[in-house]
Amino acid sequence: MTFQMFILFLFFLDIFLPTNGYLLPNTTLRLAAEFSGGMYHLEFSMGKPPKPVKAVLDTGSSLSWIMCDPRGNPIYNPKTSKTYHKIACKNPLCELGKYAENCTEFCTYSYTYNDGHYIKGTLVNETLSFGKIEVPNMVIGCSTDTNLLGEPGIMGFGLTNFSLVGQLGLTQFSICLSSKKEVKSHVFFGSLADIKKGSPPSQPILTVPIVSHSNKSSDYWVALKAISIGKTYVETSWEATVKPNGEGLIAVDTGSDMCSFAMATYNVLKQAFKDEVKLPMVQNYKVGVGEGICFQIPAGKISNESSTSLTDGMPMVVYHLDGVDMKFSNDRFYEYDEKEKLVCVKIRGMKRKLSLWGNYQMKNMHILFDLKDMKLSFAHTQCHKL
Repeated sequence: MTFQMFILFLFFLDIFLPTNGYLLPNTTLRLAAEFSGGMYHLEFSMGKPPKPVKAVLDTGSSLSWIMCDPRGNPIYNPKTSKTYHKIACKNPLCELGKYAENCTEFCTYSYTYNDGHYIKGTLVNETLSFGKIEVPNMVIGCSTDTNLLGEPGIMGFGLTNFSLVGQLGLTQFSICLSSKKEVKSHVFFGSLADIKKGSPPSQPILTVPIVSHSNKSSDYWVALKAISIGKTYVETSWEATVKPNGEGLIAVDTGSDMCSFAMATYNVLKQAFKDEVKLPMVQNYKVGVGEGICFQIPAGKISNESSTSLTDGMPMVVYHLDGVDMKFSNDRFYEYDEKEKLVCVKIRGMKRKLSLWGNYQMKNMHILFDLKDMKLSFAHTQCHKL
């Protein structure tokens, strides 16, 4: 499920939201994230005494929230915390946001996501603990009403002072998502955000600038000029996005489970896969939440080859970014469906006019978010060994 927020977004002005100041920009910290249901859940504690909680690691949003509905199965109960305080309507944090319009006593929020799910609750100040580091007075949402089942919360890493990294005043952080579901992934702050560590010499580190987007400045946008699928070079129309200097944009979004494109762009890519793969395409097949570009594997070939070799035989996907070419190993774009005997492409078409770089295509890739120089760096590595 995509966790990129829709039109009801929190438009806080960064200059009015000072950083917490408790953590220094060079503070070293290593946080664990557990894979579940297509998402990576960051582990931390909330309240005093601290209550262990989890929330989706999301670079595509800024508001952080935890489910605390007393009628359901909350992972956090504000009544048991000595440091829980609701943010009042008259507080500048609420008055400068979109919530002040219907505010009566405490600052409430209502978000609607791409897929129609919603989340409602109240903004609060609370103590968050990351490892041995305790940070008081963090702004976070306490959600009490939702049709979003199964997710305990979201931790926003967006490019604003309202996000976790903004409130902590960090100048850089890095993320390394493991391809092994049973092994935890990690987020690194400060000097631990070193992508040279563990990067194979055969895979150079690629660095691209973060591109400003006038309508969605909180996301980590990079220029995506074209995509190669095998020998097919796809110059899409990119009508889905703003085109600075004639280049399309894609947002690096860990809160999306796979790369997603507007339907017009998706259909061009689908045709390219069809032209490159010499196997029958299965029409209208959906894999989980994906749109389903799938190919039937002949029975004789399945008996002679492993699932890994079946995906290795698929065409390589290359993103042509700003001055660099990002080559993906096939395990980041293809998945073998053993039950249906299909090899499927892990991309999605969607109605929204934007492009998202989802977490499936970030596995075993150490990504440095340099907020000082506004750059992203990518290093292929084995994240489970970091």
